[in-house]
Parts: sequence; C-alpha cells; structure tokens
Amino acid sequence: MIIVCSTCGIGKPATIEYFPIKASKRGLSKVCLECRKVTKDKYRKENRVHILAYKKKYREEHKESIAEEKHREWIDCDKREHKIKICNAWRTNNKELIAVKAKINHTINKERIKEVRQEYGRNNKYKINRFAHERRARKKNLAHTLTEKQWDNIKRNFDNKCAYCGEEKNLAQEHFYPLSLGGEYTKENIICACQTCNSSKGNRLFKDWYNKQNFYSKSREVKLLGYLNYKNNVQQLTLM
Repeated sequence: MIIVCSTCGIGKPATIEYFPIKASKRGLSKVCLECRKVTKDKYRKENRVHILAYKKKYREEHKESIAEEKHREWIDCDKREHKIKICNAWRTNNKELIAVKAKINHTINKERIKEVRQEYGRNNKYKINRFAHERRARKKNLAHTLTEKQWDNIKRNFDNKCAYCGEEKNLAQEHFYPLSLGGEYTKENIICACQTCNSSKGNRLFKDWYNKQNFYSKSREVKLLGYLNYKNNVQQLTLM
C-alpha cells in the first residue's frame, strides 16, 4: 500500500516509510519517516536549551531509578557486550571528533578540570603513585605486581616509619634496589621511606649509601635486610 506523506506530498510504501501509531485509523502516521526526522531535528535544534534543562532535571529527580536500570543492563552480559561493542566502534570511527570536543571542553572548563584533578590527587595518592611506578616498570619490562594490601603490610612492618631514618613522615614507595638498575616494583623490592631519604638515596645502592648517613642505625639495617631476606648482599628470593 502506498501512502502520500502530508508534509512532502510524496507517495511511499506504508510498511517501510511510515511510523506505526495505534491511535490513527490506519495505524500509521501521516508523515513519512524522513519528514518526521527533519521535523524532530529542527525542534531539537530550536529548543536545545529547554531539552537539556528538562533532561538534567529528570536525571536529578530520578537518580536512583536510572542507576538501577543501568545496573540491570550492565549485569546482563549480552547487553553489556553489545554496549561496549557499540561504544568502541563509535570511538574508533570518531577519534578526530573526540579530540576536538576534549580540547574545547578543556578550554572552557580549564579551572574546573584543574580543581577536579587536584582533588582526585589528594584523595587518591596511592593510585596515582602506583600507576606511575607501574608505567616506569612496564617501560623497562620489569615485574610490577605490588598491591595496595602488600603496601599496607610493608608500612605496618616498619611501624609506619621510614625504614632508613626511622622518622614518622609522609612515606613514599622506595625501590630498595634501584629501578634504573633493574629493580622491580614488587613486595620483594619496595620499602617505605620518607621523601628526604628517597631523594637522597637516588639511584645508589643501599650498601654504598646507608652507612654514610648521619642517621645510620645498625639495628634498622639488620631489620631492613632481614625483611627483604638479604644475606651477604644477595637477596634470597627462594625463601620469600
């Protein structure tokens, strides 16, 4: 059956070119899909601010129901994989558009982005440090398996004090055997050290640096080497 569109006046196949509407006598709209799309696009363009405000208000008033619906869709493996596939395909085909939008967003919201990053940095210091350590280890093809739980155990073992000087300061993850010489980012090579000791030691070996410091302590040296299972300057990894 051919139906003439009330907007463009062109006759088109009913089953293909017209939107189904139960309320109408024919069960189809009077306007073809193409004209319907043009009208909707025009309306969205002319009422963009109003539409965005309405959507924002709706999201704020229905946060819980929206979150629940998203969660139900996400735990559905088929829907999740389908969404991921669509998103990845879109990103692949729109790299330039994404880059332009990101640049515009950064220019418009520069101060806000800076504030968000600073706040995230203050609340997620461990994550940021771990990412930096893992990135450097990957570049050198070194193991990078240290976990947050293992890091907490390391600090607890040294009473939340610097393993070198024994001071209670902000602790950093220190490569006992330097990264530049092949030191891995693992629980067998990471200890807790204050920033002063970390910077002072740099890329030097422990045996060439520690006994020359004014805070040198034989008891701390024994404890540190014992914790890392070092004997005669050789780490007994088979005992770890």
